[in-house]
Amino acid sequence: MSNSDKLVHVGINVASGTTYIGVMRGTEPLVDDGADRIRPNAQLDHAARFEDFRARLGQELRRLQPRVVGIARTRKYGNWTMANASTRFGLEAVAMIAAEQEGLECRLITQEEAAKSVEVPIPRLSEALPKRLGMEQTPHWNDRAVAFLVAAHLALGSS
Repeated sequence: MSNSDKLVHVGINVASGTTYIGVMRGTEPLVDDGADRIRPNAQLDHAARFEDFRARLGQELRRLQPRVVGIARTRKYGNWTMANASTRFGLEAVAMIAAEQEGLECRLITQEEAAKSVEVPIPRLSEALPKRLGMEQTPHWNDRAVAFLVAAHLALGSS
């Protein structure tokens, strides 16, 4: 089976109002892909911003054609501002809707579950994950690593 014929898995991590995307094709990370992050358009009002984000994420999902999309659950449970929490949960919900509208399976995945199946320690994720997957760190790595962790979990540790 050629690399282009292998199943694609997409991981999504929302951090600081930006959605980071990690892609695995088969058991290999797809790091040269154009989809590294999607930011909501701050020029639009809230409803239009979410719809624009859904449409752009849906376009990426159609292009990537993943078998499944995984969305990383946050590890932060305290000291949230209402604005930060509502942005994160809003983007997560819109990502789930985008996947559903594309007819894709979508799962919410805890970082602990993903780290266990991929066999990397969460405290050292930024250093351990590139070694485990045989890849270099990408731009925005600290936030994008979680997206790759989720994609790797779907590709390697969960079926």
